[in-house]
Amino acid sequence: MKLPTHLKQELNRMKKTFMKDANLNDLIKELIKRRRKQILVHSCLYYRMNHTEIDDHTYDQLGKDLQLLQKTFSELSKEVIYHEYFKDYTETTSGFDLPIHLPEIVEAARRLKSSVEWLKEKGLLDQIKGGNNP
Repeated sequence: MKLPTHLKQELNRMKKTFMKDANLNDLIKELIKRRRKQILVHSCLYYRMNHTEIDDHTYDQLGKDLQLLQKTFSELSKEVIYHEYFKDYTETTSGFDLPIHLPEIVEAARRLKSSVEWLKEKGLLDQIKGGNNP
């Protein structure tokens, strides 16, 4: 499987932590789902809430990851939630044109924003920063 090291590492972490019994196809689909949701949530934060939690480079990397995963595993990607919105996705697709209005995306963005604000308020954010889950 021709994937960059960081994606292979993420698949391995997923397998070890919460998908112990999953096969490779299930792991790939979960990673595609994860990238789609990350892009949707961070686009919602940016375009609807005028707020950011990740820098442009990180957002761009999420897009590159998703584009590579969908190209490499095109048949599997069709089975993953939000396929209809991401079938023509490229790393240059604007998040503004994605379904950032969906209730579950707006709610996830609100929860993320609220959680980060709480962590900052409690002085705990620096303790968890540097993790690999944007």
